[in-house]
Amino acid sequence: MQQQRSGRHYMTSSLPILGEPVGDRSDQTAAILRSEFSEICTAWRMLTEVRFKLLALLPPVTGLGLVGIVSSAGVFQGMERGPRIGLAIFGLLITVGLYVYDRRNDELYDDLISRGRRAELEMGIDTGVFLGRRVPARSWRNHHNATRLVYGTIGLSWIAAGAFAATGRV
Repeated sequence: MQQQRSGRHYMTSSLPILGEPVGDRSDQTAAILRSEFSEICTAWRMLTEVRFKLLALLPPVTGLGLVGIVSSAGVFQGMERGPRIGLAIFGLLITVGLYVYDRRNDELYDDLISRGRRAELEMGIDTGVFLGRRVPARSWRNHHNATRLVYGTIGLSWIAAGAFAATGRV
């Protein structure tokens, strides 16, 4: 049994889902746990969806903005250096803001996973959606590193576009 558990997460929150029972409420307890678990799953899916939408939209939108800033033709044709640098700074600040938002999303996401594990533990589930999730095969292969790479690349691209615009080559 222990070998089957290796490479999986079983650490749960120490916070109970339900407080001390008041009288006999075993059916009520099970219903509350199922309801709470459903809410945890819904919130977890929502946070996952937000992350993937941001990661799907940010690179192409950034690409369009970057092409406009460094191109001498197109929508920004004839635009002076100052506004181009301003747009690059704006893009960088938006990217940093979204990165900060994503970090907070990570904290909420991780807390929901911990709470989901606790709910599964209290419901008697041994390996479920949260409890017993596979550990990444490689320690570096995780959501945090992937999002850092995307946001870092985009941030550096905005900086490079601003530097390019500052040289006046467009």
